[in-house]
Amino acid sequence: MPEPLHFQIDEYYLGLQKQGQDMDILDENRTRRNPFPGLRPFRTGEAHLFFGREGQAEELITRLMQTHFLGVLGNSGSGKSSLVRAGLIPALHAGKKQARISDWKIVICRPGNSPLQNLAAALAGANTGLAKAEELAPEVARLLPVLQESSFGLLEAEEGADEHQKTLLIIDQFEELFRFSGEIPAGEAAHFVDLLLTAARQEGASLYVVITMRSEFLGECVRYRGLPEVINQGQYLVPRLSSENVRRAVSGPLGVVGAPVDPTLVNRLVREVGDSMDQLSLLQHALMRTYRHWQQGGGEGPVSHDDYEATGQMEKALGRHADEQYETLDDKGRQIAQLIFQRLTDLSAGDKGGRRPTLMEEIYGLAEAIPTGRKEVDGVIEQFRQLDTSFLMPPPGAPLQEENMLDISHESLIRNWGRLNRWADEEAENARLYQRLQQAREENEEDPQQGWITGALLQRLDDWRQTTPTNHFWAARYHPRRQPGHDWAADKALYDSNMAFLQQCLAAEENRAREKEEAIAQKARQKQRTLYRNIIIAISLAAAVLVGFLYLEARQTLKELEEQRAENARLESENKVREARTFIDAGQYWFAVQRLEEAIELDSSNEALRDTLAVYRERLSEYENE
Repeated sequence: MPEPLHFQIDEYYLGLQKQGQDMDILDENRTRRNPFPGLRPFRTGEAHLFFGREGQAEELITRLMQTHFLGVLGNSGSGKSSLVRAGLIPALHAGKKQARISDWKIVICRPGNSPLQNLAAALAGANTGLAKAEELAPEVARLLPVLQESSFGLLEAEEGADEHQKTLLIIDQFEELFRFSGEIPAGEAAHFVDLLLTAARQEGASLYVVITMRSEFLGECVRYRGLPEVINQGQYLVPRLSSENVRRAVSGPLGVVGAPVDPTLVNRLVREVGDSMDQLSLLQHALMRTYRHWQQGGGEGPVSHDDYEATGQMEKALGRHADEQYETLDDKGRQIAQLIFQRLTDLSAGDKGGRRPTLMEEIYGLAEAIPTGRKEVDGVIEQFRQLDTSFLMPPPGAPLQEENMLDISHESLIRNWGRLNRWADEEAENARLYQRLQQAREENEEDPQQGWITGALLQRLDDWRQTTPTNHFWAARYHPRRQPGHDWAADKALYDSNMAFLQQCLAAEENRAREKEEAIAQKARQKQRTLYRNIIIAISLAAAVLVGFLYLEARQTLKELEEQRAENARLESENKVREARTFIDAGQYWFAVQRLEEAIELDSSNEALRDTLAVYRERLSEYENE
């Protein structure tokens, strides 16, 4: 069963192929519109505007003719792609006209995450002149098995070509083989390199290979057998522009369109270029903006310091311009812009990170998370790729279709737009969170005793879920060993599983929180009951103590009352006894007995008083008997 096709159509590269083939120089009106490309590299059709690299294209040709393989190396922003497109290719055509050498077929591609299919698509485009995926598919389907068959596949794919025609195969952004190594099918990158090396080594072959690569990836080339040796034999490290070359890069394009420039401004720009790794891209962008400001002012007089300073100068022009474009958007447009630029930026490799070209199909699918439609997405892209902006590729006018690639025009935008830096950092953090979620789900499936995600990580994941628009198109980038032409349904199933696991974790956390609250409430109720019981006991004890105290107090009071009553009775009894003695002395025994009886009632315990009463009763009886 044939492998499904998933090559990445890049309208920009197919357009470059056609320009390189036909040497279509921009007409005067298009040139006058703005002679500076801004962030994007120069195209072949802009060769007449490419100044400051005089003699370097000829050096490239000399080395290429000697080795059939040339690595053009340099830092990001050093001008590698411009030198090849607007220097090398036009120089080959000039040589053709002057020395009557063979015609050149120009093939340009970038590896992406499907290098063989992208190479087949580039060859198909060069062979047919077509640009749409459905038109290229039959030719790609024919070429792909040839490329896959053996290391001679590239040579075999070129068999039958015009014997008087030579092929220049340009692999731009060669470092993508290393940056996307986790997404390229196993063995495909090595086979891709082998195709290039075999074609370049073949004696008498009419195929020449040029790669452009960021120099910081040079050490990575040891991954592929034979590649370091070939690069050592044929490489060109793009030099920095001298002061005089910078002067020509500024004045030359303005001279082509007949725009005078203040010489002191040129001197100032030469000084300000400095040592920045983004010197050329920032210079070209500042010049594009400066020229535009001069045009809008009527185009009278020389391009001046005022025009330059109005753009924010070299240091701030890029970030200011990007912010201006962003601020013209409505709220949804700004959401879309953030989503797009986050998708096109890759900081996973640190300093070796950068642009990440993405299929429009993926961009459209990702935008559904906002949610929004294609019309709105296309509108935002147009805002950032218009002629005087050129932050996104393909350039204005190229159709936006699902099979086309969208890309940031240059890494310098990533390094010099503060807002994009913040977005990229947020995306990197979002990716880390999602990958930790995925890892936790896999560990839980392997060993359920691993339990659920809890604590601060779960809170961060919940915040991310609620504030970040995501779907399976977003998550696919962070799924393990993502392959080109992958099954979106499989990505959706994996994304849904991860998000379902997150929901389970949140539900489990909610249950734990509810149980904890119930336990706390139960403990509070128990403490309350204990408190009430202790209070009742305390009150009871206090009451018992109080009652005991009152009882003792009452007993004491009663005792005192009784003692007082007994004392009163004793005193009254003594009075009665005294009265009785008075009656006895008067011989009135009857009254004396009566008083003694009353005294005894008051003091019944007085035995002496009873004896006295008995005596006087007897006398009263004797007295009455007489």
